[in-house]
Formats: sequence, structure tokens, C-alpha cells
Amino acid sequence: MAKCAIFVTTQQRADTAEAVLLELGEDNIPVYITHPLRVGGEAMGIVRSEGIQVIIARGAVATEFRKCTSLPVVDIVLTIQELGMLILEAKSKLSMNHPTIALIAQKNMFGNLSDVDVLFGVKLRTYYVDSLDDMSAATRRAANDGADIAVGGIYVQETCKEIGLPYMSHNGGKASVINALRIAKQISYTIDLQERNNAERSALLNFSFNGIIQLDHLGRIVTMNRRAESLLDIPSYEAEGQHICDLIPEIDRDRLKSEVYGSGEELFRTFWNGDDAIAVSVAPVKDGSSVRSAIVSYYDIDRMSSFEREARSTLGSYEAALDSSLSYKWLSSMAEEQFPFVRALNDAAQYEDCLLLSGGGIVERGYCAAFIRANGLRRDLPFVTVSAASYDQSEQAAALFGTPDTDGAVQLASGGTLFIDEIDKLTPECQSRLLQLVCNGQLVSGGHSQPVDVRVICGAGTDLEKLCGNGRFRRDLLLAISVNSLHIPPLTGCPNAIFKWSTYYLEKYCSQYGRFNVFTKPAKRLLAAQPWSEGHIELQVFCRLCAREATRRALDEATVARLLKASSGSHEIPARHEPSSGGEKAQIQSLIDKYGGDRALIAEEMQMSKTTLWRRMKKYGLI
Repeated sequence: MAKCAIFVTTQQRADTAEAVLLELGEDNIPVYITHPLRVGGEAMGIVRSEGIQVIIARGAVATEFRKCTSLPVVDIVLTIQELGMLILEAKSKLSMNHPTIALIAQKNMFGNLSDVDVLFGVKLRTYYVDSLDDMSAATRRAANDGADIAVGGIYVQETCKEIGLPYMSHNGGKASVINALRIAKQISYTIDLQERNNAERSALLNFSFNGIIQLDHLGRIVTMNRRAESLLDIPSYEAEGQHICDLIPEIDRDRLKSEVYGSGEELFRTFWNGDDAIAVSVAPVKDGSSVRSAIVSYYDIDRMSSFEREARSTLGSYEAALDSSLSYKWLSSMAEEQFPFVRALNDAAQYEDCLLLSGGGIVERGYCAAFIRANGLRRDLPFVTVSAASYDQSEQAAALFGTPDTDGAVQLASGGTLFIDEIDKLTPECQSRLLQLVCNGQLVSGGHSQPVDVRVICGAGTDLEKLCGNGRFRRDLLLAISVNSLHIPPLTGCPNAIFKWSTYYLEKYCSQYGRFNVFTKPAKRLLAAQPWSEGHIELQVFCRLCAREATRRALDEATVARLLKASSGSHEIPARHEPSSGGEKAQIQSLIDKYGGDRALIAEEMQMSKTTLWRRMKKYGLI
């Protein structure tokens, strides 16, 4: 049971409490004598050293304890029976049939005093005080009000002696102590249950694979388990008080407010965090019809063993490059060095205006468009992507805006999102139609116009301002689409992103070629220092070259430098000149004779792994 202790001010009260404990067989509850002014020091020292969990005290002592601790404090309240005995004693002492009795104490000393004066034939006046400093003034006021006798504690007794007012102490008896002990035992039982539940909950939370976070009614963090600390890389004491959206930006603040705390619905999000696919669930905790708090569950959907686990063959085409999962992967790799851009892109997803994406390559712009669609209000509606450069002038208008017989990209994206990339290749006619679409929400096709609801995202890899100066692009269209614009940061200057994506691309092409090569750390640092002006396309092509040309498993700095030099000025992948089978067999046989069959030396001279050498020897019948 939770440990209890009784604190009293006099030896008489201590004797009464110990007698009660003896009768009840509660010999494990200690009794201490203290003074209200010593509670904050001496008494609280006892509470801490003895591990006391429930405090039983009377009047001013109980009040002082409440100022010093959040532990439960049970008041020893004078019962009506004890008060009646006290009144009868006062009447006997005064030899008066209907005396005026002043009760001077803090309100926690007494219960309901209704009709007490009628029952016992006295005039009962109560003087409740908030602090010990008010005791003397209240006693003097009672005397001025015509009290015949005062009932109170040690402070009242001192003032009564000064002014000559008869005095009695409200020592109380066994009944008040018994009642207090009964309440304390109930509280102790509740504490025991709570501790048991907390222990079970602590074991459940701290050994859970999920990160669990408790929020208050405003979305601020109250507490979190160890798994959440690990996933978010922040200790609980630093996270407490922060808003959950500041630690997990993927949780939209407006949706949290409206869906969880407003409608009382669960908010569920998935996103990429580095190599990990993460799911976050925010569930409301309801108190009747209102939501008073929320519980966040943060967990890995599937921890990736490599950077391309979820899609071996994606990025093989432009359509695949727009997959939202890869857009999350790209953004997570950029977030460490380009966090302002990632935040701006997330903000852009929350609006409906036309957006211009400039800079980057076709892959990066595609990632951005996919991310905006996946996180915007139209996430579950059609998403159509088209590149203006994919069509000649005679086909472009039909592909984008349709014909009387066929739907174009605009009609197919109706209600959702339309991403038009490489708009610098649009014909004047298509530029005019796009202007009508962006400014007026009108689809012009077949000589007619009709309203259409679609969000337009435009992409351009060239400087549209220069094209306007040359008369090749409409300035009014540029003004219309660039009200909201984002410039995609280059891959150059983002070493962490280059580290991750170079590993991704190398593994992808090694898988295709049946190889297993890796970049050494110095090689990755060399890659990170390169000006990848063409972005992901250039890095992807180079990693494909490495996968084809590497002769050793570990691609070191020297090998990467050689391949960078070989690929400079052109991204064409040179053909690999394999030696003829007859020549290679003769070469291996010659080295077998030279090194006495030592495969390690043979493999090193042929710049291949021992496993590859073994396969070749087996192929040529040399083993």
C-alpha cells in the first residue's frame, strides 16, 4: 500500500492518533509532531526521505503541505460529534446556557456546520482565515463581535491570552482521525492501482516498437516514450511543450486542428524519413463530446535495407519518376541541406493557385509536382502529367486541350491536378490557351470555351524571362503563372543527397548487370564535390557507367576520378570492350602458371573479384 504518515502539532494529538492506529492495527503508519512554520523544511524533509505518498494533517499544517508538494493531503476534519462535545464543554466552562462561541480556523478544519447552533443551543460564529498571519486579527475581531469564548489552534490561544478572551483548543478526538485514515486508505488504494497501471503502461510504451507521444488540447507534447525519442532524435525533456507539428512537419497544423481537435477524427499520414517509410497516426482522446488531448503513434512501415528497397525498377521512365513515394524519398534526402525549400514546397501543396517550378531537371520537377499533388487538397483526384517537348507543334494543342472527338490532358485532369513540364516549348497557340486556363478557368478547344476545375502546375528548365525578351514566350502568361513560383535547388551543394542517390542508382544498375559494387567513402566525397549541373539525370547516367565499367567490387576514389574524366564532356556511356573468350582463357591460364594457381594474385592482376575469377575459370574448364 502507498505509504501514509500523520503530522500533528501537539503531543496530545499525537497520542490520540497513535491510539487510533493501535486499535486499527495500522502500526505501519508513523506519526510526526511538527509546526506549521516547519512544514516546508523539516516536515518535507521527512516526506522525501521516508518516501511518504499520502499526508494526513490538520488545519494550518495541511494547508502548508499543499503549498510545498503535489502529494495528496488528507484533512483531519472535526466531526459533528466532536464539535458537539467541544460546545458542551464550552457551555460548562462558561456556565452559560446560550453563549456566543467563535470558531477561528482555516476552513479545512470543519465540515458542514449548518444548524449546529440550533442543535446545541449556542450562537456559533465562524471566522475562516487563509493564512496563519490572519489568525490574530480574526481572534480580535471575534472579541469585538462579543464572543464569549474562542475555539482555535496555538495562534488563537496566544492572542486570547493577550486580550483576556476565554479559549479552548479544538484537539479533536478519535473519530476525526478514523475518518481521515479511511479516506487516506482509499487514496492509497487508488495510488497502488495507478502505479500498477503506470508500470504496465511504461513497459508497454517503452518496449513498444512504435513511438508514442501524448499531446495536450493544443497539440503540444506532454510526454513520449523511448522509441519516440529515438525516432525523432530528441530527448523527452526537450520535446515537452513543443508543438507536434514543429517536430513532425509532415503533420499539417490546420488538419490537426480541424480533424483531430475539431471533428474528433483520426489523422493518418505516411512519408519518408531518410531511408525509412514512416506512418503517423494522431488519435483524439475524447472527454464527452470534446477532445481534451491526443495520442500520436509514430512507426516504421518498412525500414529500408537500401535506398531503393521499395522500387527496383522505378525511375526507368518519366512516368515512374513521378511516383509520390520517390518524391518523398527525394525530398527527405534534400531536407537536411535544403529545409527551407522543402517547407516551401509543403506550403505550396496547401494552396490551389497555379505554381511555376523552375530549375532542376525533368526528374526533380516531376518529384515536386508529385509531392504537391500527394499533399494537397486534390490528393485523391486525377493527376495528369505532360511535357510540351514531347509533341511537335501540330500535336501539342490536341494533346493538351483535346479535340471535338478526344479529350486532352486538361479534360483528363478535370477536378484534379495537371502538371505541364517544359512549357518553354509551348506553341503561341497553346500559350494563349494556357493563359485562358490559368486566369479564367476556361478550356478553349474546338473554337469553344467551357469552365474547367483543375489545378495547374507548370515546369520550366530554362529562363522564361529571356524567352519573353526574345518574343518566344508571352509575358502576360509568365506573369500569370509566376505569381507563385519555386526554384528547385541544384543537386550541387547537397552532399547527403548525393551520397544517398549515388548509392541508390549504383545498386539499381548493378542489379541489372548482375554485379555488386559499392562506392567507398572517399569516392562518395569526390562525387559530392562534382557540379552535377544536369541534376539526377547526370548522376544517374554516371552511376550506370560505374556499374558497367567497374572491375573491382569497391569503387574507390581513383576509379571514380578516372570514370569522371572518361565521361566528361559527354554523358554517352562508352561501350565496354570485353576480351574474347579465347584471349581471356589464355590470359588466365598464363597467370595460373605465373602465380602457381594463387587466385588472389590472379584476380588482382586481372582487376576482378576472386568470385568472378572463379566463375571465369569454371566457364573455361580451368578448374
